[in-house]
Order: sequence, then C-alpha cells, then structure tokens
Amino acid sequence: MIYDKQFLIKMMAMMAIFGVILFFAYLKTANLVDGPKINILSPSEAMVYEDNFIEIKGSAERISKIYLNDRQIFTDTEGYFREPLLLFAGYNILTLRAEDQFGRTVVKKLHVVHTPKPTSDSDNVTLSQSTTTPVYR
Repeated sequence: MIYDKQFLIKMMAMMAIFGVILFFAYLKTANLVDGPKINILSPSEAMVYEDNFIEIKGSAERISKIYLNDRQIFTDTEGYFREPLLLFAGYNILTLRAEDQFGRTVVKKLHVVHTPKPTSDSDNVTLSQSTTTPVYR
C-alpha cells in the first residue's frame, strides 16, 4: 500500500498535535500522581541541642493541611513554614504530616536530642542565716 506525501504529512502533523496534547495533559495532572511533599530545611536529623527552644523550618508542596506533632500549622503563600517548638530533655521525635485535597498523606519524622546545659548545685542553693538548712529557689 503506497501513501502519497500529502497523506503522510497530515498523519505526522496529527501525531505531533496529539503528542503535544498528551504532554500538556501530563504536566497538568502530575500533581495528581505525585501527592503531597514535605522538605525539612532545619533542624537536621539527629541534631543535639543545649537550648530547649528550636525552630522547625521547611517547605511543603501540593498540600491542603500540614501538622506538626498533630497540631495544625500553616504555610506562607510560597509553601514555606516556620514553627517554634519547645523540646523535652532527652530524645524528641518530631512528626510532620501533610495531606492533600484527595486525602493522600505523607509523614516525615525527625529525631533530635535536647541535652540541657549543666548547672552547678551552688547556683540554686543558698544557706539561710537563721538555720543551716539549704533553701532551694
């Protein structure tokens, strides 16, 4: 079967248009396929802090809600979040959970350690003048 040049040109043009339409459809639906995403900028995994107050910084993409330790937090218009957090002494697990509009969820856990600054007992204990019993402040 022999095709003429005009027919082949029309077929190639239609395939090119169809390919462009498929590529555009993929770009528009990629968010449906990818789901939510969380990027933690700071703190880093397994960091050790002497200060009990830290700030969690990061970004989130394709989300409708985001939670830090089951407490909802909010992003700015560009998707960045910045949230203060008080650490307990010892090992802390920080859980970031994000949901998209379709109910898909992504969870990121971050482990940090808080080692309080050592304090000497002499800073917190004084002797009363009337007795020799220590008085704690």
